[in-house]
Amino acid sequence: MGLDLYMTQLVMAHEMLQCCTRQPRVMIVKSKKLYSLSRRLIHSHKLFDGSSLLPSEMARTSEPVIIAAMKVEEYRNTHTYLVKETDAILEVGCHFGVTTKLLEKTGRFCIGVDIGRKIIRNAKKQHPEIAFAVGDAWKTMDLLKFRRELKGDDELGFDLVYVDVGGLSGSDGQIESISLLEALGCALQPRAIVIKSLCMRELASRLKFWPDIHDRITAKQDESYCAESTS
Repeated sequence: MGLDLYMTQLVMAHEMLQCCTRQPRVMIVKSKKLYSLSRRLIHSHKLFDGSSLLPSEMARTSEPVIIAAMKVEEYRNTHTYLVKETDAILEVGCHFGVTTKLLEKTGRFCIGVDIGRKIIRNAKKQHPEIAFAVGDAWKTMDLLKFRRELKGDDELGFDLVYVDVGGLSGSDGQIESISLLEALGCALQPRAIVIKSLCMRELASRLKFWPDIHDRITAKQDESYCAESTS
């Protein structure tokens, strides 16, 4: 495709699949953007069972590793794989701060952000030792300021970002999720983003990194050749 844009490619791929009278087993897309996303996007279950591994070296970058989870338990359990004691963490969509508290205990600190003022007031009452703020997930400049305003820390961005925002799990949530992940990655440059989103977890199941597939096919061909040679 001429336009290497997430939205254009995903919408076109979806429309093409909808038009097919018989669903294809595989759709191959030539795209630098989707290639990068497939390399970085990990299904939470595959992380837990060891079938997908985190990169051996994870640096802060505008293209972070993305862990896609669905249930609250999955979302929270990722912390044992990702969080270091020195990490500055941001949770966007913190609700009443249960996950924020867990991340605060595991890392250096965690700032909880939610768009609801009443929700943040409740979170502050329940967890007065944790920094909370009213904020919009899409207003990344405001998110960038919270580290300095709430922690007096001049370093920019965060080591990890957790996202639990409503509306990112429905049938139309994929484009919004990817747009938000792109914005957060560019502005905050974390090592990883954990997102609670059904549609992103489904995409993690379907979107495959071509070199991995190529290596598996080559390995099977080599095994078949060896078997034929010995017989």
